[in-house]
Amino acid sequence: MVDVYSQHARRFFDQYQQLKFDDVHAQWLPHLLNTPGFIQGP
Repeated sequence: MVDVYSQHARRFFDQYQQLKFDDVHAQWLPHLLNTPGFIQGP
C-alpha cells in the first residue's frame, strides 16, 4: 500500500518550496536565537 505522501511527494515538495521560511515557521520564529548557537538548559 502506498500512502498519499509517497504518491504526491514531488508536488508537496514543490508547493513547500514556494513558501517563505518566515511564513511557514512564524509561530516559533520568535523563540530562535538572534545568532546561531546552542541553547543551554537550566
